Order: sequence, then structure tokens, then C-alpha cells
Amino acid sequence: MDYIVAATAGHVDHGKTTLIKRLTGIDTDTAPEEKKRGLTINLGFAYFDLPSKKRIAFVDVPGHEKFLKNMISGLTGIDMALLVVDAGEGVMPQTEEHAAILSLLGIKNFVIAVTKADTVDPEMCQLTIEDIREHFKNGPLEKAPLVVTDAVSGRGIKELIAVMDETASKIKKHRAGSNPRLNIDRVFTIKGHGTVVTGTLIDGFIKANDNLEIYPSQIPVRVKNIQVNDQDQLVAQPDHRVALNLDVKSSDIHKGEIVTVPGNVTSSKLLDVQLNMLPNVPSLKLNERFRLYVGSVEVFGRLYPMVEDEVKAGTNCLAQLRLETPVAVKMEIVLLCELTPQWLL
Repeated sequence: MDYIVAATAGHVDHGKTTLIKRLTGIDTDTAPEEKKRGLTINLGFAYFDLPSKKRIAFVDVPGHEKFLKNMISGLTGIDMALLVVDAGEGVMPQTEEHAAILSLLGIKNFVIAVTKADTVDPEMCQLTIEDIREHFKNGPLEKAPLVVTDAVSGRGIKELIAVMDETASKIKKHRAGSNPRLNIDRVFTIKGHGTVVTGTLIDGFIKANDNLEIYPSQIPVRVKNIQVNDQDQLVAQPDHRVALNLDVKSSDIHKGEIVTVPGNVTSSKLLDVQLNMLPNVPSLKLNERFRLYVGSVEVFGRLYPMVEDEVKAGTNCLAQLRLETPVAVKMEIVLLCELTPQWLL
């Protein structure tokens, strides 16, 4: 079965989680605090099968700006993005922010869902559609298919599934590398089983009883069990959302670390990067402190441009990032830096 990983994105309370529940029957808000507050704080996961038999695995990311780092951690290995916009509110700050982050990560396959359409009159819904097209013209979302939906009544759900199926058919899956690599986005303990980590398997295959290593701490681990979509598996394949049961204390590993084979990645505090600035963001100056996201890890560092002492909005340059703690990386990694409230690559 072909496997497509899709991220939902959009402003807080625009209906991402409700839409996923309508599509999959799975409620991705599982924590008591999420239920109480009515918003997604941590990453949620769900899946369903398209008419073409491809399986869509959803990563439901938080919309609230306070939980944006959780949003970033779920975006490794994404094939498709479902951008959600409330018919009554239109494009909001996190809508634009999420779209920019997804674009910087190289995601080109977008579907736009206008939600809660039955709560507004047709004129308001049309204004929202025009607002979306105006905000995202001249970019990767300019020609993205758009579907008007209402998750409560079921309006547009069949059409949305058909559009997602068509978009999925155009996705060319990357070749699996010889070495497995999984960025850990959750760590927890299950009574009677021990430590479990989750993430999207970017390259290679992981088999039960494999001996792997956690980076950058370089802790050896053995894979006791593998689950994909809540089912035990002997082998995890590339692009799958995977849960690994490891023979290690949960306190010894952390969100943001990498599970791989020994020697597959390098740990460093110095990264040489191509820095691409979004338009309409503050300039970055020599020695400026920033927050950096690599895969699913968050670290602080300082910027050293290699030519000018200042990097302006809408420009790009070569730069060195000098980090306060080491990160484990491979070549051609994607980096996201935060200078509140703006984001840049």
C-alpha cells in the first residue's frame, strides 16, 4: 500500500482536528488538557485510506502560536499539506505563518479546505475564498485546489477526499536510503512495555531486534517492537509514521534526537548553511541570537553571515550557525530559525 504523510496546518480554532475526525473517525486531541481547552497542544495522528487505496497518515499540528515549536517537530517527512481556513475568519496570522514554514520545508503539494462553511452565508464564504487567493498569489499555494467544507454537516467531504486522492497520485516518493533515520517527535512509557518513541521514518527500513543508536547522545538501543497505525509490524518502511519500543530508559532519550545506525549522522555545534530570508521579516545581524529547529529538535545559537554583517528580508546568503548545544545532522538538512514573531529559513 502506498503511504502518504499529510500535515494539517492553519490558525488556531479553524477546525483542523474536527475535519480530521470527520475524514478518519479518529480524534487527534487525546490529552485531557487538549480536551479541556478545545485546542491541539501536542502532535496528533490519524489515518484513512483513499479510494485509490493509498493511505493518508495525518499529522495534526497545533495552530496556536505558543505551540508552534510542536508544530515544527511534526513536519519531517511530509508529502502533502492540508491548509485549513475558517470560512468566517479568512486568512489569519498562523495561517500565513504555517504556509510559509511548509513552503520553506520544500512542500509543494497543497490542498486548501475552507471549513465551517455552513456557519456563514454564501457571500461571506466567497469573500474568504477571494481572501485566500489574494494572500497566496505568486507562491506555491496560488494554484492549490480549494474545497469548501463543513465537518459537522459533511458538506464537501467527498469532494475533499477526491481532491486529496488526485493530489496524492502526483506525489513522487523519494528513494529510500540504505540507512534508516527517524527524528523523534514524542517519547513516552507504556506500562509493561517500556519506552516508546514516535516519528516519521525518513530513510531506510527498521526491523524488530535491530541494534540502532540515538544521536547526538550516541546511546545504543535495540528495537523490541514496531507499530504502524496501531498494528504490530516486523518491518517499518520509509515514509511511515512509526512507533518504536526501545530497550532504554525514557529519561535517557529526548524529543528531537535521531534514531539511526551508528555513524549515519554527525553531531556538531557549527553548521554552514544557505540562509533564505522571507519577505517582510526583520533583518538579521552579525552575532544575533536565534532559535533553531533541525528535524524535531530546538536549540539556540548565533548567526555569522559569511559576506555582509546584516541579512535583509527577501535576500539569501551563506552563513555559519554557531550553536549552544550540538545537533545531529545529515547533508541537505532543512533548518528553521525563529526571531519572534517571524520565521525564516
